[in-house]
Amino acid sequence: MSCETDRTSTTSRVSKPRTHFPTEGPTIPPRHAFLDAILADRDDDAVRLIYADWLDDHGEPERAEFIRLQCRLARMSWHDDNWPDLHEREQQFLTERSRYWGRKVGAGMKPVFRRGFVDEVTLLLADFPDRATTLFREPVRRINLTGYHHEDHGLDPVRRLAACPHLARIEGLNLYDVTLGADGAELLFASPHLALRSVHLGDEDGTVPVVEALVRAAWLPGLRELAVWGFQSSDLGDAGAAMLAEAAGLRTLDLFGNRIGPAGATALAASPHLAGLTALYLGRSQCGYTTNRIGPAGAVALSRAAFCPNLEVLSLDLCGIEPHGLGALAAAPLDRLRELHVRGNDLRDVGVWALADAAWTGSLRMLQLGHNDIGDAGLAALAGADLSGVQYLWLLGNRLGPASGPALAKLAQLPGLREVNLAGNPLGDAGVRAVLSADWPAGLRLLYLNHVEMNTDLRDALTRRFGERVRV
Repeated sequence: MSCETDRTSTTSRVSKPRTHFPTEGPTIPPRHAFLDAILADRDDDAVRLIYADWLDDHGEPERAEFIRLQCRLARMSWHDDNWPDLHEREQQFLTERSRYWGRKVGAGMKPVFRRGFVDEVTLLLADFPDRATTLFREPVRRINLTGYHHEDHGLDPVRRLAACPHLARIEGLNLYDVTLGADGAELLFASPHLALRSVHLGDEDGTVPVVEALVRAAWLPGLRELAVWGFQSSDLGDAGAAMLAEAAGLRTLDLFGNRIGPAGATALAASPHLAGLTALYLGRSQCGYTTNRIGPAGAVALSRAAFCPNLEVLSLDLCGIEPHGLGALAAAPLDRLRELHVRGNDLRDVGVWALADAAWTGSLRMLQLGHNDIGDAGLAALAGADLSGVQYLWLLGNRLGPASGPALAKLAQLPGLREVNLAGNPLGDAGVRAVLSADWPAGLRLLYLNHVEMNTDLRDALTRRFGERVRV
C-alpha cells in the first residue's frame, strides 16, 4: 500500500481515509492500535503516515514530522536534489530525540531509525533469545550481533540462538563482530526460523567452509544483500567467490578484502545467477585492509558480465585494474551506473582518456578517481567528458598542477556538484587561484583543498568565499 504526500514538505498530512485502520469505538484509533498495526505490517508506510497525522492531532508534531521525513527519505536516493537538506534535518532529530524515541527496545541497543521507528539494534549474541520480546516492541528488522567467538564461547550460544523462533522476524543479520566458525555457521544458517534478505560476515568468517554453510541454507534464494568483509584473516579467495557466484537472487554483493584475484572476478562475471546484481563492491579504500587484486584481466571479465546493464554501483578501489581494465569497463553497457569507485588503480592519464570516451558517464552521480597518478592532461580529458549528472567528484592525491586551471574551471560548471575533493594535489598558487575564481554551483557543500600548498592570502580568500564549505 502506498500513501502520497506533498513532496515539497515533510510535514504534509496524508489524504487517505482512516476507516480501514483498527479502531476502538467512534474515535480515531488510539496509540497502541496504530503501533499494533505497524508491527503487523512493517512494509506498509500508510499506517505510519496516518499515525503521524494522529500524533499531530495529539500534541507530538516533532515525532510526526520525523516519521514523515524518514518515510520520504526511504523512497529517495542520496543523489535526489532534496536529499541533503532532508538528511540534515533527520540528523538533527536523531541527535536530539533518538534516545527517548528508542527507549522501548532497552538500554545499550544503539537503535537505528528508519521510516520513523527503530529498525536496527545491536546486542550480544547470547542475549538475543532473552531480549527478543522487548526488541520487537518496535518494528525491528535488522540485528547486529556482537561478543561471540566460537573458540572462546563454544557452540551452545549459537544452538540457543538458532532455536529461537523470534529469528523469523529478522530480515537482516550483521555478524561482522562475531566469529561463528564453520560449525557455528552450519548451526545458525540451518535454523528453520531464518528467512534472511541481508547477511554481513566479518573477517574470520570469510572462509570457504563458512560460505559453504551459507550457500546450503534453505533461505538463500531470498537473500538480496551479502557482505563478506575481510581484513587480515579472510582467505575466501577465488574458490569462495566461485561458490558465491551460484547465489541466485543477489542484488548487492560486497566482497572487499578477501584476496580475490582474476579467476574469482571471472567466476562472478560468468555467473548467470548474478545477472540481477545492481551493486558490486570488490574494493574499498579503507586503510589496513587486504585487497582483491583482480587486475586488468578481472576488470575485462567484469565488463562482459550479464549484470553490467543493471549495475548502479561498481567499487573497484585498489583492485589493480590499470588503464587497460578501465578501458574495458568504459566500453561496457553500464548505462545505469550511478557510482564508480576506482581509487588507487594506477590509471594515469591514459586511463582517464578511456573513461572520458565512455557512453555512460552522463549517468554518474559519484566518481572516485583518487590516487591514480592523474595529471593535467587527464583532467583536461575528464573536463571534456559528459559528467553532467556528477554530484561527488573525488580527485585527491593525484598530480594536478598549476596548469589545471582551465579544466578545473570547466568542471566547476557541472550544475549538480555537491562535493569536490582536490586534497593533496600540487596545484600551486595558480591552480588555487583557478579554484577561487571558478563559477561553482550554489549547491556545492564541501570543497577539499587540505594538504595543498598555498600562500596565506589565498587561504584567507578561500575561507572568505566558501566559509565552512572549504577544507584547507
